Amino acid sequence: MKVLVVKTSSLGDVIHALQAVEILAEHLPDAKFDFLVSPAFADVAKRTPNLGKLILFDRKKFGAPLTMLPYSIGLIRQLRKEHYDLAIDYQGLMKSAIFAGFSGAKIVAGFAQPREFPAKFFYTKKIPVDNAAHALRRNLELTAALTGVPDYRILPFPPSPEARNKALALLEKNGIEHPHSEKIVVLVPGARWKSKAFPPKLFAASAKILNEQRPGCRFLLTGGPAEAQAAREVLAEAPDLKIVNLVGQTDIDTLIEVLRLASVVLCNDSGPMHIAAADGTPVAAFIGPTRAERTGPMPLHPEMAEVLSAHGECSGCLKRECPISQPPPCHAITPAIAATVLGELLDRNSAVHPVQRD
Repeated sequence: MKVLVVKTSSLGDVIHALQAVEILAEHLPDAKFDFLVSPAFADVAKRTPNLGKLILFDRKKFGAPLTMLPYSIGLIRQLRKEHYDLAIDYQGLMKSAIFAGFSGAKIVAGFAQPREFPAKFFYTKKIPVDNAAHALRRNLELTAALTGVPDYRILPFPPSPEARNKALALLEKNGIEHPHSEKIVVLVPGARWKSKAFPPKLFAASAKILNEQRPGCRFLLTGGPAEAQAAREVLAEAPDLKIVNLVGQTDIDTLIEVLRLASVVLCNDSGPMHIAAADGTPVAAFIGPTRAERTGPMPLHPEMAEVLSAHGECSGCLKRECPISQPPPCHAITPAIAATVLGELLDRNSAVHPVQRD
């Protein structure tokens, strides 16, 4: 059986699609999976079990008036040559439905109520799910309808020994030679939306309080090049902590393994939040403009994720920029609260993994 998985972006969305495909692969052991994904997230998609091909989606060519049509025709021809038995659109947008629908697959499956209503007309199998549920749960419900088995487990990412070795080498280079025996606190101050990005000084202050309460923690900063300024602000606010700055030094594949080695992660609502939660790494996430019940951390172990939210009237507004004030009201979390939550997560992690995490 040959299956096309369509989920081009973003990082959190691709993570949730991969988790659903892991379940699908268990119930369809003879299936081969091709994954249509944006190049930026190929490192996540390449961990797909029984992976056939990664088919890279060029968003720029698709979005430009002069190249949209020839690019789309070329990509559709490429997909049709594969003779898929099943295409699954986990995205629910017009662009994803078009490529799933015209892939030539015998069955094209998608949500009965997709994010963009016209997308449903490209599906031969429209699957109703609980639209009020978490994004991962909706993916798992779609998958369960295809397998006929109500399997809603959350599975950790398949390992990558090569990426693991890169992560270990990077930590050793920065003075952390035995990550299993250290309390590694990873700070991820970046976010795609301005309204999701809680102040860097909040990360720094939370780390300083935690360090006073739990001496011996090792602090790391991670993220992409876009988070360089936020990282500099964290470092400036906490010069005595000797925080290791890994921002811009990892691809996503290596970042997955760095987060897997962490004792606890403090982050905004972002892709690394979903990575940490999916792998079972304890995570405390600042969440303001989004809705935790729909897109917050969905952890491998329920007790290993905590949401830090001000719970104001405007929380969950879904606005990329706050129209009320800067900083937004939903950012009104004290560092003392964040540090307390981080300490509790460290205790829970130690109780489950008294010697080391793997």
